[in-house]
Order: sequence, then C-alpha cells, then structure tokens
Amino acid sequence: TPRRVVDWKLLAEADAQCGDCHPDQTAAWERSAMTRSFRTRANAPPGPFDVPGEVTHEATGITYRQRNGVFEEQADANHRFQRAPTYVIGSGLNVHTLLWAVDDRIYQLPLSWYRTKSAWDLSPGFASVYEPPGFFREISSGCLNCHTNPTPTAPGSALRFLDPPTRGFTCSRCHSDGRAHAKARLDGGDAPIVSPGKLTPDRADDVCAMCHFAGDVRFERFGRSYGDFLPGDRLADSVAIFARQQATHGFGTGDHSARLALSRCAQATPSLTCTTCHHAHPTGGGPDRSAPCRACHGEGGHAAGHPCSIPAGDTGRPADCAACHLDVGQTRNIPHTDAVDHFIRKRPTTRPPRTNESPLVWVADPQVEPVDPDHVILLGRAYVDAWRSDGQEIDAGRAERLLTRGLASLPARADGWLALATLRRLRGDFPGSTEAAERAFAIDPGDRRVALATA
Repeated sequence: TPRRVVDWKLLAEADAQCGDCHPDQTAAWERSAMTRSFRTRANAPPGPFDVPGEVTHEATGITYRQRNGVFEEQADANHRFQRAPTYVIGSGLNVHTLLWAVDDRIYQLPLSWYRTKSAWDLSPGFASVYEPPGFFREISSGCLNCHTNPTPTAPGSALRFLDPPTRGFTCSRCHSDGRAHAKARLDGGDAPIVSPGKLTPDRADDVCAMCHFAGDVRFERFGRSYGDFLPGDRLADSVAIFARQQATHGFGTGDHSARLALSRCAQATPSLTCTTCHHAHPTGGGPDRSAPCRACHGEGGHAAGHPCSIPAGDTGRPADCAACHLDVGQTRNIPHTDAVDHFIRKRPTTRPPRTNESPLVWVADPQVEPVDPDHVILLGRAYVDAWRSDGQEIDAGRAERLLTRGLASLPARADGWLALATLRRLRGDFPGSTEAAERAFAIDPGDRRVALATA
C-alpha cells in the first residue's frame, strides 16, 4: 500500500481533548501501566534511587555504580564517567531502565532496577556481550516504539531525534487519528473513530502486535517506519515479523501474540483476540478474566465438553482459569523478570529458553523458500539478524544465499546490500563486505547506516 506519513505530534495534541467527552476512560488509561511506559525523570516517582547499586561486568572487570540518581562507570582508579538519567523507560511493574540524552541523541544507562530482585543489575543485553557499550548504547526510534508514540528522527538516521518524547502512549496509538472525530463532537456532531474491539480479528490483533509480537526477528520494511502504522492498518505493510517454523522454548516480554497463536483455543476460535481478555482502560470494577473461557467451556459453549474441573470457591465464582492454564516464569530476553506465557495449555510446563535451527518464516506470508524477490530479501535480512543474535552458522549461510538471490532480481535495494555487507564483514569476508557496502552507498548515500558501513 502507498506510504502515509503520520504526524504523531499533531495526533498527540488532539488526544488531549479526549478527556472532555471520555473522562472515565481517560482517567483509567492514566492509571494503567502502559501510560507509564515512558516518562521524563522529572515526572517519574522517586523510585529506587535511594538504594545504592554496584555491579561489575564479569568479562571486562568494569564496575558500574548508582548513587542517588547518578550513574558511574569505573574502568580503573583514574578513569570514571558519570551521568544522571533523563528518562525512565518501563512501567516499573518488573523493571525500570534509565536513559540519558545529549543534544539529539539518547543512550541507555548500564544499570536497571529489577523489582523482583529489589536491586540494581546490568541492563538487558549488557551481561551477554564481551564488550558492553557502557554508557553509549544508542537508542533508536525502534527501541522507543513500544514505550511511547513514534518519534520523528533526522533524515537517514533512526538515532537523531528531532523532537524527543516526553511521555508514554496517547489515545491515537490504539484509536488511530481521532482529529476528525474530536472536531465533529466539539461541533455537536459525530464522526467515526477506530475501536480495536470493533475491528476484524486480524486488524485488532495488529494493534496489539505492534508492541506485543516481537517474533524471533522484526524490523521495518524497506522505505517504511514504525510510525507509518495506524490502528486499522495491516501491520505487515510497515513491519516484517519473523518466527521459527518450530517454536522456540521459553518466551519473551514481546511474545504474547506468538504464544497465544500456538494455543488450540486461538486456533479453534478465530474471534479470540487480545481484547477478548484485556481492556486498556476498564472503567468498572476488576474484570473477570475467566469470563471469556466460560463462554466457550461453560454450559452451551462450543467447548462445553471440556468444563473446568475445579468447583466454585467461597465467592461462588469458578476458579481463575489463567492461574492453572497459563504459565508464569522467567522471560528469555529480560533478566529477573517474570511474565505470563500466553500459550494456553491443559497443563503448562516450563522449559528453559532455547532456540533451534528450524527455518524462519515471515509471519504475514509463511514460506520457507519464497519466490517474490522482495520477500526473499526480507527473509535474508531476518537471517542476518537471527545469526547475530543466536550465533547459529546455518542462519548465516541461509542469509548469504537468500540475499544474493534476491538482490540479483532487485539490485536497487540498499537495505539488502547493507545487510549483506554486515553479514560478510562479521564473517571475515572483507572484500565481499566492501563490495556490498559500496553498492548500498551508490543507491542511498544519505543513509547514515550506509555511510558508516563504507567508512
């Protein structure tokens, strides 16, 4: 579909009017965890900064400290580096990660606060690398995508923010562009607005999947950005999500949609979507999350032959279905963090996180050996990312083969040449890497990533 450029700043300004007509929903949203997903340090609660923290990175011996909101890196007795956080990312239900900013760039601090541990530890991803990025892990627009509204960046760069964010999601993130609706209501009329619960099941799930379906690999499609997607759109037009053909063991904080799709409940009930069980801004009492289960498994439901075997408790209500049929355990991507595994099973079993060598497929069009050149390049890019993450050499070979084949048909794809240059450089094929990087530069010399690859 043709690309639509969305001005998210204008949408957020219009969202400020929603509370005039929907005060209860707005108040409920402001109390939710999602609205706390991104805040400036000044607008965040005092938090755990009064708890000192000191962690040494095992491989390098570099020590990181936190004292009263000041973070410090000490490489040796004579070399120290200090910064205070600018932003707090994460709702705090499980973890708080801190960011600091200078000019138009944002960086992640090396220590995060883990609520389940009640202590500071290395930020996600820092412990698994031999040379940690210290205070200079750059934050891209993709990193912030699941914590705040899409944020504009400078042309050719996903790392230079033109207008840094200051808060978490606003109404448009789930309800799309509401400006016409708001204007009509203020003028005494009405105009439609997107409601996820009224979309077709696939489009409704896409609204949530933007943040809750990370897959094994995901990235923006060529010429698109995360900010192009509006609720009601087809997510696959903007974002390509890939998963192993054989599901990996364990689950991550962004695997909700993928894990739910493994469930017989989801496979047998196409109308089962995220909003069947979840409500972003409930205005009544606490929701009965087992009600959707009883609709199918209770008397008169299409799965009435599989009723709950646990009788009603003292409250007269049946037992909580999720407590028995959903696992809760350590996620594979964020340390010290427990989350709900949305794979519904009769008797959930926890398995240690482990990947496998089964092929990747694009979730929107699951083909192991696609024919369309665009699809071939996308899959090749996915294998590059998977190889960099999991280190399985079979993925590197798949990436080389697919990218070479796809670029033979679409030689003007700078993203494909850049992925091939990265792959070859990391495999030690420096002449091949240089050749691919120069092809990318000839196509798109303004892209910062391409320029760096040829530097």
